[in-house]
Amino acid sequence: MEPRVWDIEGGLCAYLGQSSDWNDDNKFYITKLPDFAVLHEFNPGEMVGHRYVTWQCITRVAISPDGNTIAVLFRVGDVLAPRNNSSHYDVGQKSLIIFLEAASGKEIARSSRWGLNNDLCWMADARRILYYSLDDADLFEPTQVQGNTSYGIGYAKDDTFKGGLYSFDIQTGETLRFADGYDPSLAAETGQLLVRDRTGLYLLEPDGTLVTRLEIPRLGLADTLISPRGDYILAGIRPHTPFNQVGLTVLMPVNNPDLRHVMNKEYRFYTFKWLRKP
Repeated sequence: MEPRVWDIEGGLCAYLGQSSDWNDDNKFYITKLPDFAVLHEFNPGEMVGHRYVTWQCITRVAISPDGNTIAVLFRVGDVLAPRNNSSHYDVGQKSLIIFLEAASGKEIARSSRWGLNNDLCWMADARRILYYSLDDADLFEPTQVQGNTSYGIGYAKDDTFKGGLYSFDIQTGETLRFADGYDPSLAAETGQLLVRDRTGLYLLEPDGTLVTRLEIPRLGLADTLISPRGDYILAGIRPHTPFNQVGLTVLMPVNNPDLRHVMNKEYRFYTFKWLRKP
């Protein structure tokens, strides 16, 4: 199993084989727990149609809260933008989401707007999913750039590359801008969403209104996850030691984030999942 590309919900586990390259023999599986009995097996390249040439692979999977639908996020290319005659901006990775019916394995929808990078989070209604996209959709179109020197979008001086969270409705196909921020995580029992930005974390109601902001010093780059009841956060914290990027994985109460329960230091922050009690 690819350690970053899997999800569990109820009695299902969906995961990618060890390699995420679509030309490889590894497959994408929908299985039934507890023995991982295979319900459906897919070739990732056939799923997406072999339409894209560059960096085509599965990078994230998410099972809906009701266990009926599986969202599979494909990286289908790089988003580049001109900077000057000798350099360009490396904006991120263009992504496409394909939705599968868990019972039949059939494709039921595809995202109508390109995503950027790997954000993927179901909302509590199990029909809408959140992902990050650029506000200017034209930036996803292929463009000619010059020079081998690339810069991150942090070097841009304006909001050219501004983006946010967009919701896609798998029943209607409608895509709407939901909120600023990125890296969303659902508290499945309350419907609230944990979202982050460059300065910290904030908690949103299901309609996108702000509940509270959380200032977390040295918050790492790894995913932040809120518990199903919305009372705890799992996060990566950068260490004080210079040049040490491993950091620690900690549990923090939402109402007292300064109280931190450090998990086993041998754990690397790959992919974690909060489980709901039956």
